Amino acid sequence: MVQVYFLLVATNILSGVLLARSGLKHPLSSDLEAFFSVLEKKWFLGGLGLLTFVTGFLGLLFVLPGDQIFLGDLIPSLTALLAGTSLILEFYQKEMPEKTGNTKRLDDILLNNRWIVGLLATGFGILHFLAPQVIFL
Repeated sequence: MVQVYFLLVATNILSGVLLARSGLKHPLSSDLEAFFSVLEKKWFLGGLGLLTFVTGFLGLLFVLPGDQIFLGDLIPSLTALLAGTSLILEFYQKEMPEKTGNTKRLDDILLNNRWIVGLLATGFGILHFLAPQVIFL
């Protein structure tokens, strides 16, 4: 479906940019910092994480017409699932910091490497936009 394709591209890129921003060494301009400060509110991160995760799951089920079943959106869907999980974990960590012991191992893997997950999600989102019917992309 074209709607799932659009959401998969949009959520991959937006989630990826938010996650990859933590790996930047130099601060951005004040206008971009103000924009990102609005996007990094905990409820926005939780909602975007949930939307990204659900879109990644739907990307595994629905494909563009003429595309390969399941393999058509495999990598962008997997990166959306990873990025969505990272944003949900970040929301969970900000909302209930005392209860993060349950997800300690997942936190160590995803949140400590959030900029790598962000780069992967952004990169595959852009590649998926440029080449929509390539197998795995």
